[in-house]
Order: sequence, then structure tokens, then C-alpha cells
Amino acid sequence: MLTIKRLIIAASLLGLSFSPALVSAEESRTQTGFCIRAGQVRTELNSKLSELESSRSGKRTEILNKLNERKTEQEEKVKEKRDEAKNKFEEASDEIRAEATTDAQKAAVAKFKAAVEAAMTTRKATVDAAQKTFRSSLQTLVNQRQEAIRAAAAKLKAAMAAAMTKAQSDCSAKVDPTTVRTTLNAAIKAAREQFQTDMKAVENIGQQVKVLAQTRNEAVKAANKAFKEAVQKAKLELKNVMVSA
Repeated sequence: MLTIKRLIIAASLLGLSFSPALVSAEESRTQTGFCIRAGQVRTELNSKLSELESSRSGKRTEILNKLNERKTEQEEKVKEKRDEAKNKFEEASDEIRAEATTDAQKAAVAKFKAAVEAAMTTRKATVDAAQKTFRSSLQTLVNQRQEAIRAAAAKLKAAMAAAMTKAQSDCSAKVDPTTVRTTLNAAIKAAREQFQTDMKAVENIGQQVKVLAQTRNEAVKAANKAFKEAVQKAKLELKNVMVSA
């Protein structure tokens, strides 16, 4: 939003550039001086708008890069935890297998191991799907908001250009400088207000992101619950066999 505020400030400065206080008495009496000033201000404004557009583009790239960085970091952490959990499970399975002496016990251990591995696979698929949906939806929200901001900025820039073009055309047509200046300032004010209206219409995605995160978290919570229940069931079946055999 900092870049957007700068665009608004730049638009405001353009209006001030043609206020009576900033136009010399000599210029107000001659169309030529006023038109020269109009050309200078247009050049300066175009340069400023280009700089701000470049800054906004850089900010957009920065946001997307941060999203990708967070994605990579999360994936690495999840992989690390999964690998750790798998290693611990393998160690525990080996210990249980070593305690199995009868065929029934050995079969029960194999069944237990298969059941837990299946539960782990199911949980992984569910969590990965929830995370993928969250990231995809988040990317869509970010893209839509960025596109809306880009469109509003382009609309402002076009309105400013049209206002400047008319001012210079009026000067060439020898329209009274005061009239040209008044018309230009009115056009600039209207463009600035329209831009502010457009920006208010750009939806803040914060609440939507919270909803997406909540949906993902609920899916993960449900997957963990189902996993624990499956493991608990497998443990009970194994225990019954190990004790009775």
C-alpha cells in the first residue's frame, strides 16, 4: 500500500503544480509560459509514475518470492519430521519383531507394521492435499489482488495522461490559461478520487487467508485423529496376540 499512497501523493502534487500560487504572474498572463510549464510537469509526472510502477513491480516480485521461500521452508520441515517419525517407527518395529517368538506373534507384528504404514501413507496424502489446496488458493488470492491494484494504477495513469493532453491541447487552441488550469485541476482531482475508490474496492485478503488456513488446519487435524485411531487399533490387536500367544 506504500506504493499506492505514493501514487496518490504524486497525483496530488500534479494538481498543486497548476494552482495559482505556484504559477507566476507572468505565466498567468501568457499562454506560452503556462504551456511550457505543463509540458515540464507532464514529463516529471510520467517519470515519477514510471518509478512508482517499477517499485510496485518489485514489491509484487518480493511478495511472490516470500511465498515460495515459505513453501520451501515448510516442505523441508515437514519432510524432516516425517523422516524422523519413520526412523523411530522402524526402530520400534525392529524391537517388537525381536520379541516375537511364535509364528502367530511374528504374523501379528507384520500386520501391525503394515497397518501403521498404511495409516502413515493415508495421513500423508490427506495432509499434502490440504496443503496443496491452501497454497493454490492463496496464490490465486494474491494474483487477483495484485491484478486489481495494477488495473487501478493503470487507470489512474491513463486519466492523468488524458488530463495533461487536454491541457496542452487547450493551450495550443489559445484557451484562457485560467480555464485550462481549472479544468486540469478538476480532472486530476476526479482521477485521484476515482483511484481511491478503486483501491477501496480491492478486497483485503487477510480474512480470506485465515479461512483458507482454518480449512487446511481442520483437514490436518482430522488426518492426525484418524491416524492415531488406526495406530491405537493396530497396537491393541498386536498386544492381544503378543500376550495370548
